[in-house]
Amino acid sequence: MRVKMFVGLMLLGFMLAMAPHVFADDATTDKVNKTLDFLGEKGSQYLTGLEELTKEYAPQVVDAGFMVIKLHGYQNLVFGGFLVVFLWIPIVWVWKITATDVKEETDPYGIPDGAIAARVVVSIIGISGMLIGGGKLLNLWNWVAIIEPKLWIAHRVFEKLL
Repeated sequence: MRVKMFVGLMLLGFMLAMAPHVFADDATTDKVNKTLDFLGEKGSQYLTGLEELTKEYAPQVVDAGFMVIKLHGYQNLVFGGFLVVFLWIPIVWVWKITATDVKEETDPYGIPDGAIAARVVVSIIGISGMLIGGGKLLNLWNWVAIIEPKLWIAHRVFEKLL
């Protein structure tokens, strides 16, 4: 709230600072100068208050930021593990179910067409998801976010700059 008021006052001050160039009247110039002095005093008060708030709450904000980074790393790792484990289960299940169909020999090759299609579709979907999950598990920066969040922040800054 204080920051918004300060920004608003600064914008108003800028507009009023430009006013003397638009209006050549001395009375208007005096009013503008008085308003700018008032805004300078108020802006100084707001900056002092903001500095005190920053000194008081900065350590907690930094710690909360590091905790959010760690939670982000944990989230990626849990999601990756979930994909690997829970997409392996359908693959194994479909292969076991279709293995019983193979024994019945409903076509000359011994494997029904539906069983082949089920194996192919479920295997492609499952393996694709498992690759995504494995990528999340093996991503070095997910582990760095958990172990050393400051390094992760530096990586993100350089990534955005370059």
